[in-house]
Amino acid sequence: MTERVRAPHGEVFEEGLVEADARTIVEKSPHGRFVRFNEKLGQGAFKQVFRAYDSADGVEVAWNKVPIKQGTMRVLHEMKILQNLDHDNIIKFFGSWLSPETETVNFVTELITSGTLKAFVQDRPISLGVVKRWCRDILNALVYLHSHNPCIIHRDLKCDNIFINGSTGDIRIGDLGLASWDHKRQVKHSALGTPEYMAPEMFDEFYDEQVDIYAFGMCVLEMITKETPFMECSTALQIYSKKLRGELPCSFDNVKNVAVRTFVLRCLQKRAETDTRPSASELLTDPFFEPPPPGSCHTDATICDDLLYDLEPRPLSNDAKNPAPSPLLVARPPPPASRIPASLTPSSPESFRSVDSGRSQRSVDSANLSIPLLQLTGGARDDDAGTTSSESSSWECTVEPSARSPDLIGVTVKSNGKVVTIEFEMDPSETASATVSEMQREGCLPEDLPTAAILALTENLEGFRTNRSNLTP
Repeated sequence: MTERVRAPHGEVFEEGLVEADARTIVEKSPHGRFVRFNEKLGQGAFKQVFRAYDSADGVEVAWNKVPIKQGTMRVLHEMKILQNLDHDNIIKFFGSWLSPETETVNFVTELITSGTLKAFVQDRPISLGVVKRWCRDILNALVYLHSHNPCIIHRDLKCDNIFINGSTGDIRIGDLGLASWDHKRQVKHSALGTPEYMAPEMFDEFYDEQVDIYAFGMCVLEMITKETPFMECSTALQIYSKKLRGELPCSFDNVKNVAVRTFVLRCLQKRAETDTRPSASELLTDPFFEPPPPGSCHTDATICDDLLYDLEPRPLSNDAKNPAPSPLLVARPPPPASRIPASLTPSSPESFRSVDSGRSQRSVDSANLSIPLLQLTGGARDDDAGTTSSESSSWECTVEPSARSPDLIGVTVKSNGKVVTIEFEMDPSETASATVSEMQREGCLPEDLPTAAILALTENLEGFRTNRSNLTP
């Protein structure tokens, strides 16, 4: 049982009941080893992370809290993976337990002082040599994961899930909630992850550990440019369409350093002769990590901003305008029409609709100042017949205001007879794809939810948030 701690005047500090000082101890683990402070380090749609202290080792740690009803299975899955890992570049796991009185799953991990790599690079001059050191650390962690028997695929590698200790520069990979054991190569998996970092084959749901190599390449590009890949796209559907056409993010064209461009391309593109990407261990021997030859205009001390062309900021794209593909990219042939989900075909006017008004999800009912209820339905494609089968894999996603509170968003997902209802308060600074990714990581969405439904939910959630923002006085 988790102990609730009383203050000197007898108040019981329990989240949501009373205000406590950030350094006040408000909770203890069942055996008293870990104590949680009231200082919140981060929060997503479902998980909260607090600063805590490990009395056995005398170090500060991260205390993670997830509501039992919303994410138990995914959290238990992450804990099962973490407790079997031991690598210098992977977040360390210390313990876990259930708290019936607060209805939460609690687990304690290593605390990384400077937060995510994504935030760390934004306001600092980062040199090429530092990026190379970070890349080695990430690749060493991937070698460790991919060498496990069975192989462990991270499936959601991105700069938001890579953490850094600013005082030492040490890198840690975290958020293994979407990781999977791959007992067989190239087996069917769920399409989980963040669209910007997902390899094209993940949308087909047949992939292996090489999807982590693709995501790593996108992370390298983000370290250099300080831009989220595909930020020129305003929706998940646009990202999906660009990847099916074999296009690179526009930020790639901003890189003028040949060594960086070559290394990133090697991570993203499959080798024609083998239809594979290089492994993490092969990438560690890439010429990219060698010092630049004498006389080079760029050295390891060169700041990454100097590796880029001086371009004007790019505006977000719209549905009618798509940037041209990079000249260095050899485009893959487009997939057969039957492989593209019918409900996500951009030319279809009924791809996304408002059930109650019959208008586009981006329309605003200014007369009634109400937010349309958004609903999408679909089914798995039958490649032989070229038709949609609602019996073999049917799904429906609905996004609407919660009946309990106007501040909450209600999401209902129906997949193959299973119904999941989720209510949460969406962080205004968090993208729709990040929210859906967290839903997956915390086990809130059905495991068998098809790619089309995941993309539709992301698009739907973004449209809902845009509508609500437009309706706010």
